[in-house]
Amino acid sequence: MLQVSSLKGDNSRWQCSVVCKRKSLMSSWTKISNEISAILDKDVVLYPFQCNKALLFCSNEEEADWVARHNKIMVNNQNEVYLRKWKQNCNFHGKRKFVSFGGLIEIEGLPFNLWRKEIFKQIGDACGGYLETDYRTENFLSLFATRIKVKTNDFGLIPEFVDG
Repeated sequence: MLQVSSLKGDNSRWQCSVVCKRKSLMSSWTKISNEISAILDKDVVLYPFQCNKALLFCSNEEEADWVARHNKIMVNNQNEVYLRKWKQNCNFHGKRKFVSFGGLIEIEGLPFNLWRKEIFKQIGDACGGYLETDYRTENFLSLFATRIKVKTNDFGLIPEFVDG
């Protein structure tokens, strides 16, 4: 099983990941994980990042291609789960505006290949000053939003976009 810590700061590892999109929320991620484990004949872990999407980290790019070629699987012979290779826009939601006086901020839609400390620092500095990355973000414990701590400010607004 791939260790998530090996993904930190390594863009090439994202080429080994697959997005699983469940059509029905009635299918638990555990059942879906079990179904994929049976197909791959090994234990896998899914990392949800939206209510209907989760990431599967494969051992290599060939395995990710093989899983994605399945296109979809059935869970309990009725609920469809679509399998696609990860792309940079899979968790991008478009424009976002943030109101903040500093402290812990959450950023939704940051492509996973940009989940690196140097990117978090760049965003934090553009938002008044980077302090630290939340442990849930650093350790891939919550993929719903990037969480970073920034210095407090009196303006109440942080940039909508950060150029890099």
